[in-house]
Amino acid sequence: MARPIKYAIDHVLEKAALTFWQHGYQATSLEQLITETGLGKSSLYNLFGGKRALYIQCLLFYAKHEVAGAFVILEQGGLPSVLVRQLLNTVLGRISSSNNRLGCLLCNSALDIGASDLEIASQARACLDPL
Repeated sequence: MARPIKYAIDHVLEKAALTFWQHGYQATSLEQLITETGLGKSSLYNLFGGKRALYIQCLLFYAKHEVAGAFVILEQGGLPSVLVRQLLNTVLGRISSSNNRLGCLLCNSALDIGASDLEIASQARACLDPL
């Protein structure tokens, strides 16, 4: 009988995304991911297929949880200048209320490895396309 998954996937993705966000893809080691997520190496590979696949899942998780708020604002309709102001106020409020001023994980991804990994660049772009 298979062992039950000890950690909720969203919790793992949140921890891994923060680790990638803080250090970048290239500088994040497998050992850091294991430490931060609490997963063993085999569990990480069984659940996600490896560091790169986990990174892509983190981008999707980030888009779902962080970028989704932008869609809510933009879907309200109204004057573009008002919508842009609301969106910027939301982003600035989030940044100023946090000690982690890490920028946007999707933009960081595009800059960090987007030029050398077309699939990750495409994934980051696809997450932002609806904006």
